[in-house]
Amino acid sequence: MALLQISEPGLSAAPHQRRLAAGIDLGTTNSLVATVRSGQAETLPDHEGRHLLPSVVHYQPQGHTVGYAARDNAAQDTANTISSVKRMMGRSLADIQARYPHLPYRFKASVNGLPMIETAAGLLNPVRVSADILKALAARASESLSGELDGVVITVPAYFDDAQRQGTKTPRGWRACMCCAYSTNRRRRRSPTVWTRAKKALSLFTISAAAPLISLFYV
Repeated sequence: MALLQISEPGLSAAPHQRRLAAGIDLGTTNSLVATVRSGQAETLPDHEGRHLLPSVVHYQPQGHTVGYAARDNAAQDTANTISSVKRMMGRSLADIQARYPHLPYRFKASVNGLPMIETAAGLLNPVRVSADILKALAARASESLSGELDGVVITVPAYFDDAQRQGTKTPRGWRACMCCAYSTNRRRRRSPTVWTRAKKALSLFTISAAAPLISLFYV
């Protein structure tokens, strides 16, 4: 994986080193994507000016929808409208059913005991569902930045164990850096400060789906 050059806040990257990158906060309820343009960190809205994307995917035989359109189907097509998938990441089916006994989904266990969700689009695992959310946010970023992304940074909570971090997969072909998010709030509200290191590069930034972006990496 190529190293993304990260510069200090307030400094511009060298023109020949400039690449398109984004930071994604994959949240349990809502997600968002952000980047730096003209020296300013900003979250990227959709066509209707909405910065948050509900972390919901609605599956049908002919395809799927993500976000607000998917959430609108939650009441009438509960079994095929998957939300809060982050709670399932890296957990066994037995663990999920013990922790969340009232989930409205039809589950099957894979050969290794991990959950598979029965949907109109077939059997899907939580990794696939989260990847569909990530793809939607990456597509928003690519359109907003008028180009393909060279790299993505994705936050994961500090309390995620190794299995949960490994479960937060990214679509094939992405250069991605997975980061642990640490919050000093005693109630553990998601307003994480994120450190990420690749070889000798180190960055510090803050992303939250519940509050404005404070700072982000420069590429």
